[in-house]
Amino acid sequence: MARPPFRTPRGFDVAIKHIRAVNSVALYGSFTAAAADLGMTQSAVSRLVLQLEKQLGVSLFLRSTRNVILTAPGREFTASTRRFIEDLNIQVENARALGGQIRGRLIISCLLSITHHVVPDAVLRYRKAHPGVEVHLLEGLGSAVHEDVRSGLADFGVGNITGLNQEVVAEEIVQESCFAILPSKHRLRNSKSITLKDLEDEEFVSLPTAAGLRRQIDGIAAANGIPEIVRNVRRFDRHEWSDRHRKAAESGVDLTTHVDQEGRAS
Repeated sequence: MARPPFRTPRGFDVAIKHIRAVNSVALYGSFTAAAADLGMTQSAVSRLVLQLEKQLGVSLFLRSTRNVILTAPGREFTASTRRFIEDLNIQVENARALGGQIRGRLIISCLLSITHHVVPDAVLRYRKAHPGVEVHLLEGLGSAVHEDVRSGLADFGVGNITGLNQEVVAEEIVQESCFAILPSKHRLRNSKSITLKDLEDEEFVSLPTAAGLRRQIDGIAAANGIPEIVRNVRRFDRHEWSDRHRKAAESGVDLTTHVDQEGRAS
């Protein structure tokens, strides 16, 4: 059965300011304190309370020279209208958020490979647009980014979709090309394109197996019958990330992706 539509009682003319005035007086037990809280004069607060009492047909307060005490109807009325005011304040904040006045904290988990050269500019632009939001960055390998999001530690992650489980939803925002980094005197240095088959006898300088790109390379190589690439890997520590390409140029081959400062793959 449907609830009948709400209708305001005929002749009932009450505004939010009346309800706020009554609740403030009830909270402080004083018209003077309520006036200071609302930024109004004491006479204005008294007038609003009297107007509401007249509309309701009951006295909400017992007034004396020393204090103000709620009547039984006053306790009932302020208990329900206080919840109404609290809900209204929440809806006002939500509306402001939808209008761009966002407040709060945002935690982003990012791949090591983009944390220091793509994300900072994006975060800076976001902070300028939403100065009320406090942004925190977490960094790690692909598996760590997935776990941060799955566990709720991060609000969202920026990473790859390799190995995602059903608890995490992904939206593709960019597709990356893969590049081979070779020593300057490598036999393939002048090649316009290189396949994994071309590199099956090479020693790789690569991320640990927990890294998404590493798992992709291993999986594609194994699926194409090139297990040597899976085995011929020289692992380096995550803290050596910035030195990774130099190591490849000196002593081995590296496969990597590239995303520019605007977040575009190339």
